[in-house]
Amino acid sequence: MSSHISAIISEFNPFHNGHRYLCEEAYRRTGCDHLIVLMSGNFTQRALPAVTDKYTRAASAIAGCRSISAVFELPFIYATGSAMDFADGAVRLLNKCGCISSLVFGVESTDYKAFDTVSSILVDESGDYRFLLTKSLAHGRSYPAARQEVIKKLTGRDYSDIMASPNNILALEYISSLRRTNSDIEPILVQRIGAGYSDTSLDSSTPSASGIRSIMYDCDISELYKYMPHKAADIISDFLHPINSDYLAMSVISSLIRAKCRVSSEKQLIRELTQTADISEGIAGRLAGLSSPQSYEELTAAIKTRNVTMTRVQRCLLHLLTGVTDERRSISKTAAPGYLNLLALNKDKTGVISEIRSDDLHIIDKKSAYSDSDILWNMDIAATALYNEIYYLSTGIALRPELTSTVRLV
Repeated sequence: MSSHISAIISEFNPFHNGHRYLCEEAYRRTGCDHLIVLMSGNFTQRALPAVTDKYTRAASAIAGCRSISAVFELPFIYATGSAMDFADGAVRLLNKCGCISSLVFGVESTDYKAFDTVSSILVDESGDYRFLLTKSLAHGRSYPAARQEVIKKLTGRDYSDIMASPNNILALEYISSLRRTNSDIEPILVQRIGAGYSDTSLDSSTPSASGIRSIMYDCDISELYKYMPHKAADIISDFLHPINSDYLAMSVISSLIRAKCRVSSEKQLIRELTQTADISEGIAGRLAGLSSPQSYEELTAAIKTRNVTMTRVQRCLLHLLTGVTDERRSISKTAAPGYLNLLALNKDKTGVISEIRSDDLHIIDKKSAYSDSDILWNMDIAATALYNEIYYLSTGIALRPELTSTVRLV
């Protein structure tokens, strides 16, 4: 008889008490035999370096919550995509497992009916929806703002409560993807506790990951234990050399200089840049005309416009550095990946691997043994190489390349 397996999709940047609550609630409410996690790798959905490498974050999660059986990597191209791409890639990968009963996620609002109503409109994409969306975008609104406006016009209700906060936005995309793929996986909503997603204050006993990262940037190790499970904090504190995004700016400028050396004109450079995912001709033009900003903040500010979100700008730059082209992203949308990259495994629950392993889904436990012809896997390898380069520039410490990394048994 097969096991009941539930899943969580997360960044764990880093794993904290709020995450432990979500995992324990998932385990309790579903009664599952195994709880697995699909976790972003070395870069977050906002296209910034994670506070520690992915193997360390995965190990800290299992150390901090023994309900977790295994942590796998959400492939880089999904992990650094839009909320829709992030959710769709994760859900299609969980569908391919063929053994996941439920997907559990934290939300600010547990009004499932509201999520379901909005989801049905987004998935159906009626002619009225597409017309109004195009019209709103033409007025210079960003895509998220335009979509929110259209839903209000179509329903007569303001759904900003579930279309504005980051966790609710992802929840909406999870539900939409489950609907779009006719998935048998049951969505389960858990009310978040503690501080809001972007709240950096430490007033709550369960502050956000943003607040905890501020402690890490100050290298105040003792403070971590107030807000993280102690065993998770032990693992994180061993790695406590967090990097800032200014090192990304250095890499972007170097990349642009190399690109300019390859071409004979700015027009040709713009044409080359627009092959990168999310880089429009306008963004390419601003990139081509850049001098050398002193910080990542200055670099992104020089590219951003009113109708382009800062997160999209950050993705443009990261995808430029890692070779994510429109063609490669199209490939990622056609089918789920053929692999799950195992990052960390609970030594008391190793049986979960045999439950998931199948002919259609290769579990990568020996990194160098997997096919070097898989485009998505090669992008994961490239992302790790970039992260390691940035980490070395920041700390002088060399991390293992992807192909020589080992699964953390916790």
